[in-house]
Amino acid sequence: MKKGLVYFFFIYLSLFFLYSCKKDKEIPQLLSFNYFPTEQGSYVIYNVDSIVHGDNDNNTDDSVTIFTFS
Repeated sequence: MKKGLVYFFFIYLSLFFLYSCKKDKEIPQLLSFNYFPTEQGSYVIYNVDSIVHGDNDNNTDDSVTIFTFS
């Protein structure tokens, strides 16, 4: 009796794990081109930062140069 109960429990858990693991459907993101002006005479100003690390600073970040464009 005890052996049959153990087998039933094992089969029940196995089936539970097999049917509960389903892959989530990934919804693809729509590409957006809102950054590009489509009307004549319209414009967008972006602020851009650029950080350049020196090659020969032995990973101490002593030679860091920051550029800002707007």
